[in-house]
Amino acid sequence: MIDWIREAGSYQWIASNIQEVVAIGTDAVLKVIPEGILGKYLLSAEIGYSFLTMERDGTRAEAAYCVAQSATSSAEMQYKYGMNYLSHAAVLGAHHTVFRSLKQNWRLRLEKRENMDEVRPILDARTYMDYQNVTLFFEVTNLLNVEHADYAGVEQPGWWPRAGIVVNLGE
Repeated sequence: MIDWIREAGSYQWIASNIQEVVAIGTDAVLKVIPEGILGKYLLSAEIGYSFLTMERDGTRAEAAYCVAQSATSSAEMQYKYGMNYLSHAAVLGAHHTVFRSLKQNWRLRLEKRENMDEVRPILDARTYMDYQNVTLFFEVTNLLNVEHADYAGVEQPGWWPRAGIVVNLGE
């Protein structure tokens, strides 16, 4: 993994190769597809959770930093991006019929990044209509316009609308 590192208190970042990273995680999803009269309107519902933890051995990167900076000791080092990963994510979703072939998909994501205190609620919505091999859709990502950054200082867009046409040319 490539990351920017610096000695605590220093202003200068240098790129470094973190050669050993151990990542352990799991995820689980439960999806329900109702039948009968309920299944006519509620096409599916799902709940999911993902967990990830990472540990790095930055000793080589820190040693390289000391050589590059002519330092004698690798004091406390700061890593800019490498340990700022999505550690917890919960998803609630529902997919239902609005009217005839008009359908709606909702996804609420609760995201927690490592080394950040906040849990972000991100609501996405997609409305679409299928006709033979053509799908027309309109969707909005981050419908609640939640301000958030995926990495230190990298702001993500607020609500983000998209529309389009998908044509299935065969299998």
